Amino acid sequence: MRLAELKRNLRAGLGDLPAPKNEYQIVVPNLPAEESEPVEQMEEDMSEVLARQRAEEAAKQAMLLRKRSKVLQRELPHPPPASVELMKSSLKTSENVTYLDEAEELIRQELVDLLEHDAVKYPVNEEAPTKETRKLMKLHQVEVRNIRSVLHLFM
Repeated sequence: MRLAELKRNLRAGLGDLPAPKNEYQIVVPNLPAEESEPVEQMEEDMSEVLARQRAEEAAKQAMLLRKRSKVLQRELPHPPPASVELMKSSLKTSENVTYLDEAEELIRQELVDLLEHDAVKYPVNEEAPTKETRKLMKLHQVEVRNIRSVLHLFM
């Protein structure tokens, strides 16, 4: 009897407890950034400074090169200013033009404008050819001779 009475008292005591809610919140504490060892600021070596400056200059030159016309990007020859003036004077303005003629004329005008811009901003160098240029010219002449000899075989 004693055992039964203890069980009843225990159940009555536990019955008075509020029902569990089962609500949990997980909170992660804010951890400081990983600074296990303080990083010492080392003074930049002069070679590193020069390398960084060269890289910055190369990036700047590449950006300026991308802004140029394709002819200048590929370092192709472009006409001297006298040729541009000749092309400009050849632009016609007649009364009886079709849409196709007008479109062609607008394209020619755009070409002249582009050539004028390139001639002013990037003038043609009239310097003596460099060693590399002479080497390429010599190579070009050899190729022309080889091509001519092959063409003579077929004719």
